[in-house]
Amino acid sequence: MVAACGGGGGGGTTAPEASSVQLSGVAATGLALANSTVDVKCAAGTGSATTNDAGSYTVSVPDGQLPCIVKVTGTANGVPVVLHSLAEGTGTTATANVTPLTELILARAAGDMPAALFENFSSSSAPTAATLTQATTAVLTALGNAANIDLSAVDPFKGTLVAATTANPTAGNTYDQLLDQLGTVVTPAMLPQVVSQVASSAGGTSAPVTLEEVVANVGKGSLANCPQALSGKY
Repeated sequence: MVAACGGGGGGGTTAPEASSVQLSGVAATGLALANSTVDVKCAAGTGSATTNDAGSYTVSVPDGQLPCIVKVTGTANGVPVVLHSLAEGTGTTATANVTPLTELILARAAGDMPAALFENFSSSSAPTAATLTQATTAVLTALGNAANIDLSAVDPFKGTLVAATTANPTAGNTYDQLLDQLGTVVTPAMLPQVVSQVASSAGGTSAPVTLEEVVANVGKGSLANCPQALSGKY
């Protein structure tokens, strides 16, 4: 009996179970990005899922390791959108909301389009926590000063986000209502061009356009009959 229980002298060892990283969050533009595809790339491991009607998602990444980048592909107001977010830190769980705000911040932090960051993502290419914090402060400050959208109380990546839905359009919390305000300045059709300009603003004093100039130009609105085109440097 002792031998059968592995207690007799040379008892075997059990291999440790493979760890996994679990990511969760909400994807929204003010209205939830429902039934949208979620793709995740981590420093180690990948995963995928689909958002529910409220824009919520959970992805388990077998043998995963943070940081991870999240991509959500969906439709907002009839316009196809692809948004990104970042889950940083260590451990086995993380929150990463995916919104136009996180798209803008990632562009500022990476100095590149978030789509390019996703395609070539690794632990070495991921923005550091300090860089992400600096980018968050810069984008929120610019939106507050130039677009009069006060996002100072919001944690874009990890804050609680309750999105409005088509079934319940008044369900959104404060974060979601601020996304609605942002959407009146940066529409889904305009977003890729604005993100490109924000990425170009990340070069410090040598940047071709400053973040403040980007937001000020966005506040003037898009060109007539062409929402993808904005005034300003290019």
